[in-house]
Amino acid sequence: MTDRREQILDEWLVLRCRDGSHEAFRELVRRWHPRLLGYARRLTGQEDAAADVMQEVWMAVARSIGKLLDVSSLRQWLFRIVTRRSADCQRRRGIEEARFAPVAGDAAGEIETTCSDGVNPLDRLNREEAVVRIREGLHRLPRDRQALLWLHFVEEFSAVELAEILGIPRGTVKSRLHHTSVELRRYLERIES
Repeated sequence: MTDRREQILDEWLVLRCRDGSHEAFRELVRRWHPRLLGYARRLTGQEDAAADVMQEVWMAVARSIGKLLDVSSLRQWLFRIVTRRSADCQRRRGIEEARFAPVAGDAAGEIETTCSDGVNPLDRLNREEAVVRIREGLHRLPRDRQALLWLHFVEEFSAVELAEILGIPRGTVKSRLHHTSVELRRYLERIES
Protein backbone atom coordinates (compact mmCIF):
# COMPACT_ATOMS: atom_id res chain seq x y z
CA MET A 1 0.00 0.00 0.00
CA THR A 2 2.64 2.48 -1.03
CA ASP A 3 0.13 4.79 -2.77
CA ARG A 4 0.35 8.20 -1.09
CA ARG A 5 -3.44 8.61 -0.94
CA GLU A 6 -3.73 5.30 0.90
CA GLN A 7 -1.02 6.41 3.33
CA ILE A 8 -2.83 9.67 4.02
CA LEU A 9 -6.09 7.80 4.65
CA ASP A 10 -4.33 5.47 7.09
CA GLU A 11 -2.79 8.43 8.91
CA TRP A 12 -6.17 10.12 9.17
CA LEU A 13 -7.74 6.90 10.50
CA VAL A 14 -5.00 6.60 13.14
CA LEU A 15 -5.64 10.16 14.27
CA ARG A 16 -9.38 9.46 14.49
CA CYS A 17 -8.65 6.27 16.47
CA ARG A 18 -6.65 8.34 18.91
CA ASP A 19 -9.76 10.49 19.38
CA GLY A 20 -11.72 7.35 20.27
CA SER A 21 -13.49 6.65 16.97
CA HIS A 22 -14.61 3.01 16.87
CA GLU A 23 -15.65 3.49 13.26
CA ALA A 24 -12.10 4.53 12.30
CA PHE A 25 -10.69 1.48 14.10
CA ARG A 26 -13.11 -0.82 12.26
CA GLU A 27 -12.00 0.75 8.99
CA LEU A 28 -8.32 0.15 9.84
CA VAL A 29 -9.13 -3.47 10.59
CA ARG A 30 -11.06 -3.80 7.33
CA ARG A 31 -8.19 -2.31 5.34
CA TRP A 32 -5.32 -4.21 6.97
CA HIS A 33 -6.66 -7.51 8.27
CA PRO A 34 -6.40 -9.57 5.04
CA ARG A 35 -2.76 -8.63 4.40
CA LEU A 36 -1.72 -9.05 8.01
CA LEU A 37 -3.54 -12.37 8.26
CA GLY A 38 -1.66 -13.61 5.19
CA TYR A 39 1.62 -12.59 6.78
CA ALA A 40 0.68 -14.27 10.08
CA ARG A 41 -0.20 -17.41 8.12
CA ARG A 42 3.24 -17.38 6.53
CA LEU A 43 4.91 -17.01 9.91
CA THR A 44 2.87 -19.59 11.79
CA GLY A 45 2.13 -22.02 8.98
CA GLN A 46 -1.33 -22.69 10.35
CA GLU A 47 -4.68 -21.08 9.69
CA ASP A 48 -5.93 -21.40 13.28
CA ALA A 49 -2.66 -20.09 14.73
CA ALA A 50 -2.75 -17.13 12.32
CA ALA A 51 -6.32 -16.35 13.39
CA ASP A 52 -5.26 -16.46 17.05
CA VAL A 53 -2.32 -14.18 16.29
CA MET A 54 -4.55 -11.67 14.54
CA GLN A 55 -6.92 -11.56 17.48
CA GLU A 56 -3.96 -10.69 19.71
CA VAL A 57 -2.66 -8.19 17.15
CA TRP A 58 -5.90 -6.22 16.99
CA MET A 59 -6.20 -6.18 20.77
CA ALA A 60 -2.63 -4.85 20.99
CA VAL A 61 -3.33 -2.24 18.32
CA ALA A 62 -6.50 -1.09 20.12
CA ARG A 63 -4.57 -0.74 23.39
CA SER A 64 -1.57 1.08 21.99
CA ILE A 65 -2.53 2.99 18.85
CA GLY A 66 -2.44 6.18 20.90
CA LYS A 67 1.26 5.53 21.57
CA LEU A 68 2.16 5.40 17.86
CA LEU A 69 4.20 8.60 17.68
CA ASP A 70 4.73 8.65 13.91
CA VAL A 71 1.38 8.01 12.25
CA SER A 72 3.15 7.61 8.91
CA SER A 73 4.81 4.44 10.22
CA LEU A 74 1.53 2.55 10.72
CA ARG A 75 2.37 -0.04 8.05
CA GLN A 76 5.72 -1.00 9.60
CA TRP A 77 4.21 -0.88 13.09
CA LEU A 78 1.43 -3.31 12.17
CA PHE A 79 3.81 -5.78 10.52
CA ARG A 80 6.15 -5.55 13.53
CA ILE A 81 3.29 -6.42 15.89
CA VAL A 82 2.30 -9.39 13.72
CA THR A 83 5.94 -10.54 13.64
CA ARG A 84 6.25 -10.43 17.42
CA ARG A 85 2.85 -11.98 18.16
CA SER A 86 3.55 -14.77 15.66
CA ALA A 87 6.87 -15.51 17.35
CA ASP A 88 5.08 -15.61 20.71
CA CYS A 89 2.52 -18.00 19.27
CA GLN A 90 5.26 -20.27 17.90
CA ARG A 91 7.00 -20.34 21.26
CA ARG A 92 3.76 -21.19 23.01
CA ARG A 93 3.09 -23.99 20.57
CA GLY A 94 6.65 -25.26 20.92
CA ILE A 95 7.32 -25.18 17.20
CA GLU A 96 10.90 -24.41 16.23
CA GLU A 97 12.13 -23.91 12.67
CA ALA A 98 9.17 -25.83 11.29
CA ARG A 99 8.49 -25.73 7.58
CA PHE A 100 5.13 -24.99 6.08
CA ALA A 101 3.38 -25.67 2.83
CA PRO A 102 2.85 -22.59 0.66
CA VAL A 103 -0.57 -21.04 0.92
CA ALA A 104 -2.73 -19.89 -1.94
CA GLY A 105 -1.69 -16.52 -3.33
CA ASP A 106 1.90 -16.60 -2.15
CA ALA A 107 4.72 -14.64 -3.74
CA ALA A 108 6.08 -17.44 -5.91
CA GLY A 109 5.86 -15.48 -9.11
CA GLU A 110 7.34 -12.33 -7.60
CA ILE A 111 10.93 -13.37 -6.89
CA GLU A 112 13.60 -12.82 -9.50
CA THR A 113 16.50 -15.27 -9.63
CA THR A 114 19.39 -15.57 -12.05
CA CYS A 115 21.65 -18.60 -12.35
CA SER A 116 25.42 -18.49 -12.42
CA ASP A 117 25.35 -18.64 -16.23
CA GLY A 118 23.37 -15.37 -16.23
CA VAL A 119 20.15 -17.01 -17.38
CA ASN A 120 17.07 -17.11 -15.23
CA PRO A 121 16.14 -20.81 -15.03
CA LEU A 122 12.51 -19.79 -14.95
CA ASP A 123 12.82 -18.36 -18.47
CA ARG A 124 13.08 -21.92 -19.71
CA LEU A 125 9.72 -22.81 -18.17
CA ASN A 126 6.20 -21.63 -18.79
CA ARG A 127 4.63 -19.39 -16.14
CA GLU A 128 2.73 -22.18 -14.34
CA GLU A 129 5.79 -24.43 -14.11
CA ALA A 130 7.92 -21.55 -12.88
CA VAL A 131 5.42 -20.72 -10.11
CA VAL A 132 5.34 -24.38 -9.01
CA ARG A 133 9.16 -24.54 -8.90
CA ILE A 134 9.48 -21.34 -6.90
CA ARG A 135 6.82 -22.53 -4.45
CA GLU A 136 8.75 -25.78 -4.02
CA GLY A 137 11.93 -23.78 -3.38
CA LEU A 138 10.18 -21.50 -0.91
CA HIS A 139 8.75 -24.51 0.89
CA ARG A 140 12.31 -25.66 1.60
CA LEU A 141 13.21 -22.39 3.31
CA PRO A 142 12.66 -21.75 7.02
CA ARG A 143 9.42 -19.89 7.69
CA ASP A 144 11.22 -16.71 8.80
CA ARG A 145 13.12 -16.57 5.49
CA GLN A 146 9.92 -17.07 3.53
CA ALA A 147 8.39 -14.17 5.43
CA LEU A 148 11.47 -12.04 4.79
CA LEU A 149 11.18 -12.60 1.03
CA TRP A 150 7.46 -11.90 1.17
CA LEU A 151 7.93 -8.63 3.03
CA HIS A 152 10.69 -7.48 0.70
CA PHE A 153 9.38 -8.54 -2.71
CA VAL A 154 5.62 -8.39 -2.27
CA GLU A 155 5.06 -5.83 0.49
CA GLU A 156 8.04 -3.86 -0.89
CA PHE A 157 9.62 -2.96 2.44
CA SER A 158 13.14 -1.55 2.25
CA ALA A 159 16.03 -3.03 4.23
CA VAL A 160 15.70 -0.19 6.75
CA GLU A 161 11.98 -0.87 7.21
CA LEU A 162 12.60 -4.62 7.47
CA ALA A 163 15.20 -4.04 10.16
CA GLU A 164 12.60 -2.11 12.16
CA ILE A 165 9.87 -4.70 11.62
CA LEU A 166 12.08 -7.68 12.45
CA GLY A 167 14.06 -5.99 15.21
CA ILE A 168 17.44 -6.80 13.64
CA PRO A 169 20.24 -4.64 12.18
CA ARG A 170 19.93 -3.49 8.57
CA GLY A 171 23.13 -5.33 7.65
CA THR A 172 21.62 -8.56 8.95
CA VAL A 173 18.53 -7.97 6.79
CA LYS A 174 20.69 -7.45 3.71
CA SER A 175 22.75 -10.52 4.50
CA ARG A 176 19.68 -12.69 5.04
CA LEU A 177 18.07 -11.45 1.84
CA HIS A 178 21.23 -12.23 -0.08
CA HIS A 179 21.78 -15.69 1.43
CA THR A 180 18.12 -16.63 1.10
CA SER A 181 18.06 -15.57 -2.55
CA VAL A 182 21.25 -17.57 -3.19
CA GLU A 183 19.74 -20.63 -1.50
CA LEU A 184 16.57 -20.36 -3.59
CA ARG A 185 18.60 -19.80 -6.76
CA ARG A 186 20.74 -22.90 -6.04
CA TYR A 187 17.62 -24.97 -5.59
CA LEU A 188 16.26 -23.75 -8.92
CA GLU A 189 19.59 -24.50 -10.63
CA ARG A 190 19.63 -28.05 -9.18
CA ILE A 191 16.14 -28.90 -10.39
CA GLU A 192 16.93 -27.45 -13.81
CA SER A 193 20.00 -29.71 -14.23
